[in-house]
Amino acid sequence: MGTADLQTLMNPLRQLLGLFVSQAVLSFFSSFALAVATTEFGRRLRMMYYEASLRKDIEKYDESRTGEMTHQLSQDIGSLQTAVRTAFSRGVEGVTSILSGSVYLYMASPKLATAMFCILPVMAGAAHLLGVLLRGLSDEIRRASNNATGIASETFGAIHTVRAFGAEDRELERYGKELQHVSELKLLMALTAGGFYSALHLGINLITLLICGFGGHLVSQGELTRGGIASIVTQVQILERSMARISVVSAQLVKAFRSSEHIFDAVHDQPRVNTAAGGLGLLLPVDAVKGRVSFSNVRFAYPSRPDVEVFESFNLDIKPGQVIALVGASGSGKSTLGALLKRFYDVQDGSVSLDGVDVRNLDPQSLHEIVGVVSQEPVLMGTSILENLRYGKPDATMDEVVAAAMAANAHDFIEEFPDGYHTQLGERGALLSGGQRQRIAIGRVILRDPSILLLDEATSALDNESERIVQEALDKLMHIKKRTTIIIAHRLTTAAAADLLVVLDKGKIVEMGTHQELLALNGAYAKLYRVQQSAE
Repeated sequence: MGTADLQTLMNPLRQLLGLFVSQAVLSFFSSFALAVATTEFGRRLRMMYYEASLRKDIEKYDESRTGEMTHQLSQDIGSLQTAVRTAFSRGVEGVTSILSGSVYLYMASPKLATAMFCILPVMAGAAHLLGVLLRGLSDEIRRASNNATGIASETFGAIHTVRAFGAEDRELERYGKELQHVSELKLLMALTAGGFYSALHLGINLITLLICGFGGHLVSQGELTRGGIASIVTQVQILERSMARISVVSAQLVKAFRSSEHIFDAVHDQPRVNTAAGGLGLLLPVDAVKGRVSFSNVRFAYPSRPDVEVFESFNLDIKPGQVIALVGASGSGKSTLGALLKRFYDVQDGSVSLDGVDVRNLDPQSLHEIVGVVSQEPVLMGTSILENLRYGKPDATMDEVVAAAMAANAHDFIEEFPDGYHTQLGERGALLSGGQRQRIAIGRVILRDPSILLLDEATSALDNESERIVQEALDKLMHIKKRTTIIIAHRLTTAAAADLLVVLDKGKIVEMGTHQELLALNGAYAKLYRVQQSAE
């Protein structure tokens, strides 16, 4: 072989090599760009959904399970990411192949292409009907999967109760039934989709048969060559693979978008209360708050139970610096008043005001800085003791944290841990006892230093010794500075020292006065007090 012949051979090889290298480089950058785009898409959507979930009205949480929300945050958005990635990688390629192939077929034989394209609308209609069916099935699968996840999340969160009642087998059965329902629905979807894909392939093959028959007729008429029909059949096979690829991608997109509809609904839902920093409303400096709280002609029913009114026309005025205790049987409305003051819910009529300003006109962040809460079962984060104490004041110095812990009678037991204030508490503060969690919660509020203090049955779940220690911490909290304090009391011993006791029954005030005055009255409060004294 001469030099000229070798050069003639190498030139195309070099060109092919350059083409292959260029293709590899472009493929790498396209794959990388697609990965970056879909990853960023998933991150942004998760952040948007998480923010929307954090800021949605409390009443929405009453109607949903946290397990469902975490499933939506992880699984549903993950499925949508995968579907979008597949649509761009395989779907675009399939659509391009179909368009270019269709143009080629029409240029090769307009009559044959026209005959073939007359069948495509029928197939497209069948695909649409399948999409409707798959959307319904996908919605059912999503609900069933969320229910199963919610059951598991609920069980894990209450594992001590489950273990105490030996209910593991019952929870397994409950979860298994829901999981079986999910499996049955997924099997039905698989059968439906499989039947459609089989019908799709059969339809494509029938089109190939049509081409062979009608193409043979065109060859006999001299309108098409044998080579032309062979190339058309090859192109149809390429179209078949592309259409199959598109059908798979479309089914995934249908499923993903259907299961993600509620995510986009949540993202676009506007909460009634804007809890974002700097939200709409009046800003009140904590130091300028006097602490007068007024409930005026309040009518309220929980959104989840709109037919059951908690208050019909409730009135109560709390003076600045006053320590008031709300007492009464369970369900009388004590905790509801605290929820209305924190504006977890809005009244249907009347108003709840702070220093004469309706809480609905206050900036929510400002309101939460003014009103500090110690609840019956305080929730601690699965981080360190230090971070939990700083939860209400992230910029607090270590000296301030220690001072707050000492005031809450928590410093001594914190120092007993090997890591001290840096001890990791585990989920919901599982490492601590009930009294220790309560004292951490009190220290958290002391550090925040609110102008109004709301104690929601803060000692009712404790034993006598823990109650004594926590009560000492609460007394310090109430008297570190003169502040309005609302005590929601189940144990009347915690309410006896209040300036004013308000006795509630079915959303109405039945008695008001000091501890001694109400005992002398020998009414509802005296009856409750005697019952508790005899029980102890």
